[in-house]
Amino acid sequence: MTVSRPDAAPLEDLQSVLIHFDYDDDDLDDLLDLEAKMRVAVAAAATGMVDGNEIAIEGTDGTFFLYGPDADLLFATVRQIVQSSPHVRNTRAVLRYGGLKQQDAPVATFTLATH
Repeated sequence: MTVSRPDAAPLEDLQSVLIHFDYDDDDLDDLLDLEAKMRVAVAAAATGMVDGNEIAIEGTDGTFFLYGPDADLLFATVRQIVQSSPHVRNTRAVLRYGGLKQQDAPVATFTLATH
Protein backbone atom coordinates (compact mmCIF):
# COMPACT_ATOMS: atom_id res chain seq x y z
CA MET A 1 0.00 0.00 0.00
CA THR A 2 1.38 3.37 -0.99
CA VAL A 3 0.54 6.32 1.22
CA SER A 4 1.10 9.81 -0.13
CA ARG A 5 2.12 12.57 2.18
CA PRO A 6 -0.23 15.54 2.65
CA ASP A 7 0.53 18.23 0.09
CA ALA A 8 3.63 16.17 -0.85
CA ALA A 9 5.42 17.76 2.10
CA PRO A 10 8.62 16.04 3.22
CA LEU A 11 8.02 13.91 6.32
CA GLU A 12 10.51 15.94 8.34
CA ASP A 13 8.41 19.10 7.79
CA LEU A 14 5.13 17.64 9.05
CA GLN A 15 3.71 17.83 12.56
CA SER A 16 3.35 14.53 14.39
CA VAL A 17 1.07 12.59 16.70
CA LEU A 18 2.69 9.69 18.53
CA ILE A 19 0.26 7.39 20.33
CA HIS A 20 1.98 5.35 23.04
CA PHE A 21 0.14 2.43 24.63
CA ASP A 22 0.45 -0.66 26.79
CA TYR A 23 -0.67 -4.01 25.42
CA ASP A 24 -0.70 -7.49 26.95
CA ASP A 25 -0.81 -9.92 24.05
CA ASP A 26 1.69 -11.35 21.59
CA ASP A 27 -1.11 -11.66 18.99
CA LEU A 28 -0.96 -8.36 17.12
CA ASP A 29 -4.18 -8.73 15.10
CA ASP A 30 -6.16 -6.36 17.35
CA LEU A 31 -3.45 -3.69 17.12
CA LEU A 32 -3.24 -4.02 13.36
CA ASP A 33 -7.03 -3.67 13.15
CA LEU A 34 -6.84 -0.52 15.29
CA GLU A 35 -4.12 0.87 13.03
CA ALA A 36 -6.22 0.09 9.95
CA LYS A 37 -9.22 1.95 11.44
CA MET A 38 -7.03 4.98 12.08
CA ARG A 39 -5.60 4.78 8.57
CA VAL A 40 -9.09 4.75 7.01
CA ALA A 41 -10.28 7.68 9.16
CA VAL A 42 -7.19 9.78 8.44
CA ALA A 43 -7.45 9.11 4.70
CA ALA A 44 -11.18 9.94 4.66
CA ALA A 45 -10.60 13.19 6.57
CA ALA A 46 -7.45 14.02 4.57
CA THR A 47 -5.69 15.12 7.77
CA GLY A 48 -2.39 13.32 7.24
CA MET A 49 -1.03 9.80 7.25
CA VAL A 50 -0.57 6.84 9.57
CA ASP A 51 3.07 5.92 9.09
CA GLY A 52 3.02 2.62 10.99
CA ASN A 53 3.85 1.31 14.41
CA GLU A 54 6.56 0.08 16.69
CA ILE A 55 5.51 -2.74 19.00
CA ALA A 56 7.69 -4.48 21.59
CA ILE A 57 8.56 -8.02 20.54
CA GLU A 58 6.91 -9.42 23.67
CA GLY A 59 3.74 -7.41 22.95
CA THR A 60 3.83 -5.31 26.11
CA ASP A 61 3.73 -1.82 24.62
CA GLY A 62 4.03 0.16 21.44
CA THR A 63 3.62 3.38 19.51
CA PHE A 64 1.63 4.44 16.45
CA PHE A 65 3.21 7.16 14.28
CA LEU A 66 1.00 9.72 12.51
CA TYR A 67 2.07 12.78 10.51
CA GLY A 68 0.23 15.70 8.96
CA PRO A 69 0.21 19.45 8.46
CA ASP A 70 -1.89 20.03 11.63
CA ALA A 71 -1.31 17.81 14.69
CA ASP A 72 -4.56 18.96 16.35
CA LEU A 73 -6.72 17.99 13.36
CA LEU A 74 -4.89 14.70 12.99
CA PHE A 75 -5.38 13.89 16.67
CA ALA A 76 -9.06 14.84 16.50
CA THR A 77 -9.44 12.40 13.61
CA VAL A 78 -8.19 9.37 15.57
CA ARG A 79 -8.88 10.23 19.21
CA GLN A 80 -12.26 8.51 19.53
CA ILE A 81 -11.05 5.45 17.63
CA VAL A 82 -8.18 4.96 20.08
CA GLN A 83 -10.24 5.81 23.17
CA SER A 84 -12.90 3.27 22.26
CA SER A 85 -10.44 0.42 21.72
CA PRO A 86 -10.52 -2.20 24.50
CA HIS A 87 -7.17 -3.57 23.35
CA VAL A 88 -4.84 -0.78 24.49
CA ARG A 89 -4.23 0.57 28.00
CA ASN A 90 -2.50 3.59 29.50
CA THR A 91 -2.70 5.35 26.17
CA ARG A 92 -0.91 8.67 25.76
CA ALA A 93 -0.79 10.93 22.72
CA VAL A 94 2.13 13.28 22.14
CA LEU A 95 1.42 16.07 19.65
CA ARG A 96 4.47 17.80 18.19
CA TYR A 97 3.79 21.17 16.57
CA GLY A 98 6.79 21.34 14.27
CA GLY A 99 8.87 19.31 11.90
CA LEU A 100 11.29 16.62 13.00
CA LYS A 101 14.27 18.95 12.57
CA GLN A 102 12.70 21.72 14.67
CA GLN A 103 14.28 20.97 18.04
CA ASP A 104 12.29 23.57 19.95
CA ALA A 105 8.88 22.58 18.57
CA PRO A 106 6.07 22.85 21.13
CA VAL A 107 4.70 19.55 22.45
CA ALA A 108 1.41 18.65 24.11
CA THR A 109 0.65 15.35 25.85
CA PHE A 110 -2.82 13.87 26.40
CA THR A 111 -3.88 10.81 28.39
CA LEU A 112 -6.50 8.90 26.40
CA ALA A 113 -7.32 5.69 28.20
CA THR A 114 -6.28 3.71 31.25
CA HIS A 115 -8.50 0.60 30.71
